[in-house]
Amino acid sequence: MKKMIKVVIGLVLALVLLVLAAVGVAIWKMDSIAKRGLEAGGTHALGVDTTVDSVSISLMGGTVGVYGMKVDNPEGFHSDSITDFKSFDIAVVTSSLFEPVIEVPSIDLSDLTMNIEKAGGKTNVNVIVENLKKLGGETADAPKEEGGSGKKVKVGRVTIKNITANVQLMELGGQASTVHVNVPELVLDDVSSDEGVPMAEVIKRIWPAILAAIVEKGGDIIPVDLLNDLRGDVMGLATSLGGDAAKLMSQVGGDLGKQLGDVAGQLGEGVGKAVEDVTGKLGEDVGKSVEEGVGKILGGKKTGDGESTEGSNAVEEGTKKLTEGLGNLLGGDKKK
Repeated sequence: MKKMIKVVIGLVLALVLLVLAAVGVAIWKMDSIAKRGLEAGGTHALGVDTTVDSVSISLMGGTVGVYGMKVDNPEGFHSDSITDFKSFDIAVVTSSLFEPVIEVPSIDLSDLTMNIEKAGGKTNVNVIVENLKKLGGETADAPKEEGGSGKKVKVGRVTIKNITANVQLMELGGQASTVHVNVPELVLDDVSSDEGVPMAEVIKRIWPAILAAIVEKGGDIIPVDLLNDLRGDVMGLATSLGGDAAKLMSQVGGDLGKQLGDVAGQLGEGVGKAVEDVTGKLGEDVGKSVEEGVGKILGGKKTGDGESTEGSNAVEEGTKKLTEGLGNLLGGDKKK
């Protein structure tokens, strides 16, 4: 009997060890998937290689730790990287890891370095800006993580502490021609909506906001000509990436933040005006069709039975135009 109990206990312990081993393998695989997802998202959004040293996921704690994220400098520039993140912690609602949209209440980053330099008449920032502009407001074609699952993330607050920008004033470089801009803290709220966005979209929104904060803080340090170039890059990004990105960038505060807020407002007004113009045009066309139809009913050619065939055809045509117009306005079938 005792021997049987020992056998049973041994089997139970073996089963527990197997389960723990399986969980360990699963967590390791999740770490690996998250690492590749961040690298693919950064590379896609910024247009240069993005690498991550390691990712550590704690299911019990609901956190994801990311260590050593580096964004390579575009070709033709001296520094090894344009942006380095020493580490950041991502708070995750654990149950959402298995849902289409992963809920991320907060992301806390620390010790971020950006190297800004000029070569061949342009800055490395300008190259990244042009890469971001190519995406415009779309990241639907962002690379999917391993397994083909197009996961999206809903991100609440992003806090970045100790941002340091090394701004090279001359193309030859060197410490003597470099100024250092420090942003103690940058807080960004409502990074993405309830529907979630791809990780590439999150990176595409955060990076310009970091740049905007550096430009705003460096107003009294960076030479005017270079500062104006960087301001132009920031404003161009806000316009190109759309209202959501511009709103996020406006949270840097100061004069630049106000200007970015105005851009976000104008972009919003532009969408509203476009809808209003379409609606007004549709109303004019429908009104004209009805007016013509009524006129033809009242004054059209008569048949032998006394009916106006021209008026009848006009009513039918007017109805067709009304149906097509409403269909287009409400998002009906598009021509293939």
